[in-house]
Amino acid sequence: MFRVMQCTDLQKLMFATYMLEGDTHEWWTNTSQVYELQGHVITRPFFEDLFLGRYFPCDAQERKQGEFDRLVQGSKTVDEYSAKFNELAKFAYFRIAMPTPTFLSSKFRRGLNEEIADRIVGAASRDFGKLVQ
Repeated sequence: MFRVMQCTDLQKLMFATYMLEGDTHEWWTNTSQVYELQGHVITRPFFEDLFLGRYFPCDAQERKQGEFDRLVQGSKTVDEYSAKFNELAKFAYFRIAMPTPTFLSSKFRRGLNEEIADRIVGAASRDFGKLVQ
């Protein structure tokens, strides 16, 4: 929705914080006031770092990244493997760098069962969607 509306980072921050509810809303109200009193400029990346630090701590991030790193097809169908891959891909090197399509395609291919991987060797597509098809 942010892309469609061509939102600025400030608008994204305002919309995201407006949507917070309950304990999360209380946490943000208190936290933002403290930082503003200290003279910090609250930006979207600053909010994201605080939010993730509070609700998605480093050990949880590392567990999810490890789950992604170890993911293989195993007994799953290609569709099931693809769904799990997509679910965990956002944790690939979380908060360090955005994984490239080439990296994701290569990782997906390495996790496929050998008989399937052997059939697509010639189709060395870097487009993840085409590779899954």
